[in-house]
This record gives sequence, structure tokens and C-alpha cells, in this order.
Amino acid sequence: MRTSTLLRRCLSTGASPTAAAQAAAAKKAAAPRLPQRRLGKNGPLVSAVGLGCMSLSIDGRPGVEEAVGVIHAALDAGVSLFDTADVYCTSQDDIGHNERLLRAALDSYSGAADTSCVVIATKGIMARPDGAWEAGSDPDELFAACDRSLEALRHPGPNPNPNLVLP
Repeated sequence: MRTSTLLRRCLSTGASPTAAAQAAAAKKAAAPRLPQRRLGKNGPLVSAVGLGCMSLSIDGRPGVEEAVGVIHAALDAGVSLFDTADVYCTSQDDIGHNERLLRAALDSYSGAADTSCVVIATKGIMARPDGAWEAGSDPDELFAACDRSLEALRHPGPNPNPNLVLP
């Protein structure tokens, strides 16, 4: 059984408006926008097209610089929904690779897209022994996987928005 957890990431710089900040805001306003869809009944608006990040972390994956470039290109194209999982990796020793990669890409992004509200969908309770895919069913494993995902994504918690109802 795979359980999905949505993590909403909202950033704020807290910087005072300067000419550079105003120029950056104007640049972001000019960024392309994909059609938006509401996620669920009362969830956030997300791009109608999301980026599934699995191929950036499994066997045959690109180098980190290229993978980060793919995520940056998606942001530039208006993508605001990203799918990841702690098991999008090559083995059990590599658990969390995809989530850390996504976090690094979001942290290093300086393009035109507004990253203030990016929605990240992740999964838990799977394992990768010797590179195989193995499903678990222990609720404690699920909670541990959620904690690892929050840490890898450096996110404060699963539901920082009280108006967002998670399954």
C-alpha cells in the first residue's frame, strides 16, 4: 500500500523592497503560467501539468547539475506541482535522494517563476533492498518515512496551511 502525503512549501524572503527586489518581482510576473487546477475539493491551486521526479534519481539518472536543471526548467515553464518519494533512489542506502535533490533545486532556483507556493506530493512506506521495490504495511514505518521526507525536504510539517485538508 502506498500512502500519499502532500507537503505545501511556502517561502517568504522577508526582505525590504529594493530596486533589485522590485525588478525580480516584475521578472516573476512575466513568467509563463500553465493552466491551474484545484488540488482536491478545497486544496491549493497547482499547475495542470506536474513534474514526476522519479527518473532524476533511479538507475540511469542524470548528474545532479542536469537534474537540477530539469527542475529549474519545469519551474520556468510554470510547473508548481512536483511528485517525489523517499524511494526514488537506487538502493536503500540512497533513500531520500529525490527529495533532497528537489529541495536543492528549489533552494538554488533564481529564475522568473514564483516559488512561494510550490506543492510537493510524496509517498512513504516503501523500501529499496538491493535496489528492489518492496512495499511495507507497518504504520510506524509510515510515520518514520514521513519524518524522513520532512527532514529531506526541510519542511516544517505536513500541513502548515490550516485551510488545506490533507487525506
